Amino acid sequence: MGRLTAWLPSIELARDDLRHRGPTLDEKAVHRMARQLGAEVLATRTRDLRRYRDGRLPAGQEMVGPHVVAQVDGGRVRIRTQVATTQRKGVKHRRKIRVEGREPKLLILYLSDRKGRILKATRPGIDGTRNAPDHLMELLAFHLHRLGAAPA
Repeated sequence: MGRLTAWLPSIELARDDLRHRGPTLDEKAVHRMARQLGAEVLATRTRDLRRYRDGRLPAGQEMVGPHVVAQVDGGRVRIRTQVATTQRKGVKHRRKIRVEGREPKLLILYLSDRKGRILKATRPGIDGTRNAPDHLMELLAFHLHRLGAAPA
């Protein structure tokens, strides 16, 4: 369920794809399940990040030895929020909209060969944040430690 909502461009398409596989759920149920799964994953990451800060997270062995590539990318997202609609003498006027800019940052970690190509037998790790760039660098250090690539 979580993978479908992440991979497909809309919850409606995820629901339709799920319907072909078996259970029939309405759009609200799919949306609720996807948000709940996302909240659980973020809570797990936050808990592990606290353990890393306290020095209680053991180093992993998954990425020991081979070449590790860390890619960082950032973008800009505009979030529009309707503030108010004014109405004079029965005529609606233009809605007031507040536009806020957010800068999401994406982190991708993967194993590569000597030429820099992704190894076929491995899956890349993807994480992101909307916090400050310092938080992204902390996430990078956390994942490198968790996967055993921190000495690299």
